[in-house]
Amino acid sequence: MDPLIEQKLHINRRHFFGRCATGIGTAANPLEVTVTNLEAEGGTGGVFVTDLAGGQIVGGVTPNLGNPALTGLLATGSDIVVTALSPLTINEAVADTGGGNIVLTAGASGAVDDLTLNANVTATGGNGRITLVAADSVLQNANVSAAGTGNVTATATAGSIAMAAGTSTTVANGDVTYAAANNVSVDTIASKGAERSVSE
Repeated sequence: MDPLIEQKLHINRRHFFGRCATGIGTAANPLEVTVTNLEAEGGTGGVFVTDLAGGQIVGGVTPNLGNPALTGLLATGSDIVVTALSPLTINEAVADTGGGNIVLTAGASGAVDDLTLNANVTATGGNGRITLVAADSVLQNANVSAAGTGNVTATATAGSIAMAAGTSTTVANGDVTYAAANNVSVDTIASKGAERSVSE
């Protein structure tokens, strides 16, 4: 049975809020939604959500629905995988504390398909990697960090990558790769002997 059926789930016309100790969606069967704002806590089973149209904003749901507040996307195991058609805007923190991977994708929709990070994205508790993908541009206005041997990869398929002043991308023993069709503008990339690659 889908874990969401057994746990608390709240959806209205614009907002999605989900909390489940054993996962929201799965890698093979992500939860499909058409909402503007998303917050989810997936426990040991991770968070797997696909937005089908209109774009997605992570944050701004609770306590609007009268429930205990969540903050962005959180998992204590497995992965966090969110895909939007598109754009995808991260306004609240995304954190996997159980060694899982984080994949954030602003897919091609014919609109402005940017991935914008306005809140931190962190993978801790193991060797989880962080993958950031935009059909157009990646706009990094917050920090990105991966522990262990986790890598950080950002790809702007048809646009640019821009890190705002004062932001950083940090890996412990992993690699950092930023690639864009147009320009790549970085601020601070920190690693301990790992490879750093920037291409445009």
